[in-house]
Amino acid sequence: MIRNADGIVLGTPEYHSSFSGVLKNALDLTDPEDWRGRMIALVGISGGSAGPGSALVGLRSVGRGLYAWVLPGQVAIG
Repeated sequence: MIRNADGIVLGTPEYHSSFSGVLKNALDLTDPEDWRGRMIALVGISGGSAGPGSALVGLRSVGRGLYAWVLPGQVAIG
């Protein structure tokens, strides 16, 4: 399904200044080639006042490591 998608939205809550383990496991179970050249949009949510900035930075790094095109804009909900 990832290879056939024009774009993918990855959303995560922030846990201990990072994205969720469930999302990490899901990403680990995919073939890295599935992500090459895909557009990825990022959405993060956090219960704290600082917002999910650290989680989104981590996801952006993972997206670049998978050779995906991570959109420069992101949605951060504090």
